[in-house]
Amino acid sequence: MLESELPRIGSSGVSVPTYYYKVVVDLRPPGVKGIGFILPNGSANQSVGRYAVSIDSVEAVTGFDFFTVVVDSVEEELESYVSGEHWGFELREVNTLN
Repeated sequence: MLESELPRIGSSGVSVPTYYYKVVVDLRPPGVKGIGFILPNGSANQSVGRYAVSIDSVEAVTGFDFFTVVVDSVEEELESYVSGEHWGFELREVNTLN
C-alpha cells in the first residue's frame, strides 16, 4: 500500500510499499466465501494464515470497495467474515483488523 513518502529503489525510483494486500473470493455453491490478506513487504516468518483478515479490513486500509457489483446482502456476508477453515487455515491463525 502506498503512503506519501516511500523508499525508492533502482535508477527509475520505483516506490517500495511497506505492505501489500490480496483479496480472494470463492463463488462456487453452496455459498460464497472471501478472505483478505495484508502482508509485510519483505520476509514473513509466520504462516500466511496469520496475515488473513476480512475483506472489509482490506477495504478499510486501502479505501477500495472491491465488490460493488455483488448484491449488498451477499457482499456484506462475503466481506465481513473470514472463514479460515474454508481456505485451509485454522481459525486461531486468522487475524482480524476490525
